[in-house]
Amino acid sequence: MNSFSHTDLHDNSLNSLEEPLHLNLLRESGLSVVIGTRNESECIEKVVKDYASVLSKIPSDTELVIADYSEDDTLDRAMAAGKTCSLKVVPLRVNRPGRGFALRYGVKHAKYNLFCLADGDGSHNPRYIPRLLEAYVSGSIVMASRFPPLGWSDEHTFFHYYGNRIAVAAVNLLFRANVSDVTNGFGIMSKDVWNSLGLDSDNWSFDTQIICRALKNGIRIIEIPSFEPKRAGGIAKLSLLDALWRIAGRVFLERITR
Repeated sequence: MNSFSHTDLHDNSLNSLEEPLHLNLLRESGLSVVIGTRNESECIEKVVKDYASVLSKIPSDTELVIADYSEDDTLDRAMAAGKTCSLKVVPLRVNRPGRGFALRYGVKHAKYNLFCLADGDGSHNPRYIPRLLEAYVSGSIVMASRFPPLGWSDEHTFFHYYGNRIAVAAVNLLFRANVSDVTNGFGIMSKDVWNSLGLDSDNWSFDTQIICRALKNGIRIIEIPSFEPKRAGGIAKLSLLDALWRIAGRVFLERITR
């Protein structure tokens, strides 16, 4: 399963942070980073500071939008961390659980047309954001991939890895595509593209719905290699069997509907 070296991927894929990037478009449009959180008080301060470190180097206005459904003090800790590192944090409380619902709510309240979707548990390394921006083409969706031949994840278990491989194979077969990851949800697009997708998933099939709707609408999907480390803290909210069931249902539903 892990037949090639991921050390090089981890080290070399991040070296471009200091390289000149084609980010002129950001000088006009700005960038919103939208994350969903639920009971991430153990890691949210580090997550916010990591985003601040990267966004401070982007030559444009930026903000971190946090759509939170927590029973703990995740949002308060995020706000405090943002103040200490001069990052604009936009706190939002959502009234029901679900990754898809939280991110859709966050995008709705994001200030800028260009935005990045990410997780709030540290599994998405913000240092890939410059790479995502560098690959971005107007009207496209740029996604980070955690699967061969492009990337890897230290969160892979046997069932997680092969369950995702089956989902990818199904999407590629049914939509005549060639993508390598349909469940990561770490990527960049514009609100114009977002609105054209008509997304309505509230749960863990949300990331797959983005890919399927993009393919159905002829929207270009660009993938970049990424390495996903172990989550920074907290407890995973994902039930693997439930997620796979929902994702499988989503793929076939998207295939049979217009």
